[in-house]
Amino acid sequence: HIGQRSMYFISANIILPLTASQKLSYAEIAGCSTLQFFVSHFWGSPFIEMVQSLHKYAQHAAKAQGPDEWKETTFWICTFANNQW
Repeated sequence: HIGQRSMYFISANIILPLTASQKLSYAEIAGCSTLQFFVSHFWGSPFIEMVQSLHKYAQHAAKAQGPDEWKETTFWICTFANNQW
């Protein structure tokens, strides 16, 4: 459970272990998509707060396109896009 953990925790305990064998970014391993929004954030704040904020923003941004279109919204987030090695 991530709870109030920060991006420092996410990077060290989730991203780095997932990417250790290939020493690539998470995006290179999981696959990239065409990005719509760049996200700037503080690594020390709770990760869940960033996720909740992006979720609300995606729902608002895609509102006119349909109720489920927010699920197609893409964000560039440094921890996942940049190689942490």
